[in-house]
Amino acid sequence: MPVVLIYARKSSDPGEQKISVNNQLANCRKLATELFPDLPVLEFADNNLSGFDPGVVRPDFNRFLAAVRTCDPGSQVIVNEQSRLTRQPQQWEDLVVAFARASIPKIHCFLGGVIDVGGSKLLGRILAAVDAEEAERASARYKGMHERLRDEGRPGSKVGYGFRKVEGPDGRAAWEHEPDEAAVLVAVSDALCDGFSLGSIVKQLNDGTIPAPKRKGPWRQNNVKRLLLRPSIAGFRTRSVWTPVVGPEGEDSRRHHEEIIGIARWDPILTESRWRQTLDALNARSVKGDDGKGGKKEYMVERKIERHPRRWLLTNGIGRCGRCNGRLYATGMGGGPRPGPAPYEHLKDKRCYACMRVHGGCGKLTIGPAEKLDAWVHDQLTDYMATNPKVLATIGDHNPERDRLEEERRRAKRTMDEIDELRATDEIDPARWRSMNARAKERYDQAQRAIDALPVLESDIPDLEAVRDHWDELPLARRLRALGYYAKAVIVKPSPNGRGPSDVNKRMEARVDIDWKR
Repeated sequence: MPVVLIYARKSSDPGEQKISVNNQLANCRKLATELFPDLPVLEFADNNLSGFDPGVVRPDFNRFLAAVRTCDPGSQVIVNEQSRLTRQPQQWEDLVVAFARASIPKIHCFLGGVIDVGGSKLLGRILAAVDAEEAERASARYKGMHERLRDEGRPGSKVGYGFRKVEGPDGRAAWEHEPDEAAVLVAVSDALCDGFSLGSIVKQLNDGTIPAPKRKGPWRQNNVKRLLLRPSIAGFRTRSVWTPVVGPEGEDSRRHHEEIIGIARWDPILTESRWRQTLDALNARSVKGDDGKGGKKEYMVERKIERHPRRWLLTNGIGRCGRCNGRLYATGMGGGPRPGPAPYEHLKDKRCYACMRVHGGCGKLTIGPAEKLDAWVHDQLTDYMATNPKVLATIGDHNPERDRLEEERRRAKRTMDEIDELRATDEIDPARWRSMNARAKERYDQAQRAIDALPVLESDIPDLEAVRDHWDELPLARRLRALGYYAKAVIVKPSPNGRGPSDVNKRMEARVDIDWKR
């Protein structure tokens, strides 16, 4: 029995709303009702699939062709317009052959009238060539537009998590921070750099009221990691790079990654140094990409800190076992999460300090809770600083080399600011800006690396007021620096009679000695 074959297609539909496809099908049904009211209708539709790329497989198009080859004489084909079938001239010729063999002399188009494929094929061939040319021109315009946006550091059409699209001062699209989402990224980065695991952070996010990026489903570790790996949150403009990959069985596929090409025009959510610390905490690996400043730079490097970053005060080597002088490590002592008002506070499960045999210790000493010992050591440090404000005067000595390096760093920063002003007023083009900025940035980085290698100044050590009143607000690195500045080691002795006093402070006083630097 003859049938009416309807085919619809939409090239790009990221949201999978199928509005265009449904409209095409409605138009074709209306035309089928007017022309062939007695024939049954078979519908085929491909959404979000290109008709221009020969490498794209269209499942419903293949089923449509199979139906054409097996349909009875007298069947009809209806489309919204000819370009919905294909934008490839060679594929159009193959379609004409299939229609001729199926005794389908004409294609009925809702837009464009009737295309003769049984007699003169000139019109169909002309339209196929025009459709292909139109697709090529549209693709070139689209790619050129995005290349210009990338070169200028402007955002693309897709808005990343942590940002929202606004109208910039020049009337063009720009990004600004979405306060709630940006705060989530900053909080997660801080927690990672403070030593919390990604799994515990995800658990905290799912315990709260913070919606996942797509506003549906729970937070997952891969989702959080993917958000933090984006260079855009550090103020970098990227482009998508697809790398061909051959699978173990010979199948071809493509691997996607983002390559940094320059500085973006939006404000970063995380500074570059903080972003790189976050990548280290995630153990992130990626390719070396163009940094947009005339050189190559590896932004996603292998992690250079210990596999489990420390958030406990005595696990940096200063805590020692009174039996074997081995290092102390924080380990679990049972119990579940405990609620707390501060962000991520309830992720601090019960911990104790232990000398561990797997790390070369005796494995016969424990003391806990770790938080109580840290607090006790903090009180001792405060008392000691109040009576011994100067311990190592040589550390705070004036260093002429530091002055020279800091001046070099300031000059490089001024040069970078001046170059940015020239670029903002269009006095130099992007290529010249990248070249000049790369040289200044390299001088700045060299000076910074040299400064980091110098001995720590006394000014880098938190003062008594900060240690006493703002200890919990200090980053872990500054707490460790303050303790290490005054103390050589915190030695935990074995308990003389089993567990020792029940009072925590008395237990600490009985078992813990601090070897101060005098």
